[in-house]
This record gives sequence, C-alpha cells and structure tokens, in this order.
Amino acid sequence: MKKIALSLFFLGATSVAFADGINRNQGGAYVGVFGAADYTYDSHRDDGSASKFSRFGNGFLGSAGYQFNEFVAAETDFAYYHPTTSSASGDVSKIYQPALVLKGIVPFERLSLYGKIGAAQNMYHYVDDKTHNAIKPLVGLGVAYSLSQMFEVSLLAQTTVGRYTDHVNNKKGWDGLSFIGAGVNLYF
Repeated sequence: MKKIALSLFFLGATSVAFADGINRNQGGAYVGVFGAADYTYDSHRDDGSASKFSRFGNGFLGSAGYQFNEFVAAETDFAYYHPTTSSASGDVSKIYQPALVLKGIVPFERLSLYGKIGAAQNMYHYVDDKTHNAIKPLVGLGVAYSLSQMFEVSLLAQTTVGRYTDHVNNKKGWDGLSFIGAGVNLYF
C-alpha cells in the first residue's frame, strides 16, 4: 500500500513538472483511490429502543469513471470499511459498498467543487456470517485540486441512508454509512 501511495505521489509530481500551464482535466477516463474514516449505524431492533450497532471505522474507496466534459462525469465506486470501535450490541465485521454515481462539477482555475448522486448497495457482513444487503441512495460533496492535467488530489464526504425493510416489506428502522476521505484521481 505504501509503494502504491509513493508511486502515485511521484507520478503526480512528475506530471506537475511537465504540465506547462495546463490547469485541470477537461475530460476522459480516470481512476481514483481514497482513504476514509467512516461512521455506520443500524437500527434494526424490533423494539426500536436502541441501535443494533453504531461504529466508527476506516477503509478505502476505489473509483473508475469517465468525465464527459468539465461539468459532468459518471463513475463506479467500490468501498470497503472496517469498523474499529465497539458497540455493546454491535457485531458487524466489515462492510462492502459498490455504487454507481453521476458527478456534477463546478470548475475554477485549478480547484473544482463537485457533487455526487447515485445508488449504493450497502453489504453488511456480521461476525456470525450473516449478511444484510440493501440498495440505498448515495449523495456526496467534494473538492478537488488539479496538480496537472493528469493528476488531482481530492477531499470527499458522502453518505447513504435509508429505511431498512425486512423480507416481508416491514419497515424496521434506519441504517446508513457515512465517510470522509482524502485521495487522488489519475486521468488518462
């Protein structure tokens, strides 16, 4: 992981040296990697008195996408989260989250603000080998700084939240997954 991070850093540094006045990406395919801190909760208890679990954790998010122009991109994300704090009744061991998103971008010189909207499948895995999967709406806000036409650094906050519905469509409670991350995007 350290070798990958160092490689991306040196690639970005060399692309800055060859940028020759190019401010930011105008479009094309890209990949990204983010490290993240997350918060997740699940209130599926039948009595509604307390959360089944509520935890902080860490993880990563990888993305691959295509930027159509300065203003619009579409991407697919895959995130992995590992809860690190304990909860009295919590037993979640890991969370996977694939997502499809549309990204709206407001460009400035080297800086751009962006919003993400889409759908994610929160896949909770519990220590007793049980799983809970649900498709949830996803929203996010971020800021990116272009070091060159090929390389940018970014901060991102995104969340999914929704009602939990059991196998007979009874609404049981709320669950969600939120994270704040920092990462890099590499354009081709």
